[in-house]
Amino acid sequence: MLTNNVLVRGGQGGIKISGDNTNAPNNDAAVPFVRVVNNTIFGNRSGDNGIWVEQYTSPTLLNNIVANLSTGIRVIGDPSTNTTVIGGTVYQNNNFNVLGIATLGSFPIQLLAGAPLFVNSAADNFYL
Repeated sequence: MLTNNVLVRGGQGGIKISGDNTNAPNNDAAVPFVRVVNNTIFGNRSGDNGIWVEQYTSPTLLNNIVANLSTGIRVIGDPSTNTTVIGGTVYQNNNFNVLGIATLGSFPIQLLAGAPLFVNSAADNFYL
């Protein structure tokens, strides 16, 4: 479980979730079940991904904030077999809130670019 982190302007992104290819012949790799809960990911809007989910994983993303990113949540893999669960995510000022998945998840909150979210993100004060 990955919880209660603040990741700020990390370059190419914040959190990457990846698994092994379970479809390869004679591969009995386990599918990681990952919980990403109560994290704040704030980027610089230049090619960064807040949460990057690769195929062969089964993550649950709950109560996260993805803001000021090129892509808030990117899911790579076959959409018909995707088991990513997203709930209660706050999206603000992203070029794309989600890519590779057709939903913002359950109970999404989409804030306008100028809406108050943090005390002072320019000064790295990420209190809500």
